[in-house]
Amino acid sequence: MWPFKVRKKTPPPPVLEALGRVLFAQYREAFDAYCVLNATDPHEFRSRYRDALKVLGDEPSRLELLYIFATKEDLVLLIDCRGEENAEEIEAFLETRIGCAIAWTITTALRNAVPEEAQRDGKFIEALFRALDQDLGSIGQRLLFFNLHWDANVFMPMDEQVHIALVGSAPDHFRGIKEQGSRI
Repeated sequence: MWPFKVRKKTPPPPVLEALGRVLFAQYREAFDAYCVLNATDPHEFRSRYRDALKVLGDEPSRLELLYIFATKEDLVLLIDCRGEENAEEIEAFLETRIGCAIAWTITTALRNAVPEEAQRDGKFIEALFRALDQDLGSIGQRLLFFNLHWDANVFMPMDEQVHIALVGSAPDHFRGIKEQGSRI
């Protein structure tokens, strides 16, 4: 007789859930409910997230499912590839998400150095994201971008260690400023 008890191996959680639990650690209960609804009642899920699914289609990717949840909870910001509609909207969003005021030293210097009309040319936004990321780095935060391959940037602030783990383990889904190359 075999002396060890044979245990069934439990499969690892699906990619969506594993990434979401790291990404949305503070919203775990809501995220778990979101995943359960998606897995067990697709009709109700489609009904509840109808507006997002109209834009993304009936079969969103795993990353788009994460985006839908993040949007519902106001955890991400979407900025057109040309830049902000309103000056300093990104800083306001980041301070709200992080929960404290931040000294935007590098970002303010950049904004002051570039004429306002040139801040919507598409090149400025790349420099702005780099400046914002540097300012966030002073408090242990980084910008985490979703690789949605849209004509816009979807991002959120993230603890630096979690950021490193997500970008390292899921580079097809997430990137940071250093991993951006020429495309933010």
